[in-house]
Amino acid sequence: MKVLGLIITSITLLFAFQSHGALPKKNLAMKKPQNVLREQGSMRGGQAGLGFSLLDLRRTASAKTKIERVVIDVGNPAFMPQTGPVGYFNVELRNNGKQVVIDFAQVLNSKFTEGDLRKKFASSGYVQSSEMIFESESQTTSLVLNLKKKAQVRVQPVSGKGKQTARLVLDLMGSK
Repeated sequence: MKVLGLIITSITLLFAFQSHGALPKKNLAMKKPQNVLREQGSMRGGQAGLGFSLLDLRRTASAKTKIERVVIDVGNPAFMPQTGPVGYFNVELRNNGKQVVIDFAQVLNSKFTEGDLRKKFASSGYVQSSEMIFESESQTTSLVLNLKKKAQVRVQPVSGKGKQTARLVLDLMGSK
């Protein structure tokens, strides 16, 4: 009886290994990054807390790579660096890749104004116009970037550590 059980187990294992060989191998290198928005879509992340503030927005552009980077520094409600994850956010690419909307939940304070935002994007190769919207009822601050041309957006939240504050990094890239 034990011999019969051993034979059945051996046959079962033999077929199990053969059937595994019939499955296609996954090529992880071929996967598209999940943090890139193309034409339309959204990405959310971060974590809820007691409130957050926007400390700064920086923009840099590379003529070589044709990527424009937008870095948004996120702080605590007292305008101090935020250690740990970025506050809850939602980045949405709309209008067939011609508008980016960045929503920050629990953010009603900002060290920069809508006028500052316009100045920072005045020489942008991607951003035609921008606006900042405070919604006190939902406690949300939204940054709206209307683009000159279709773009893809790579989104990367970066946790704050030590003296570095949490930040949300967006790369605006040409549409493929």
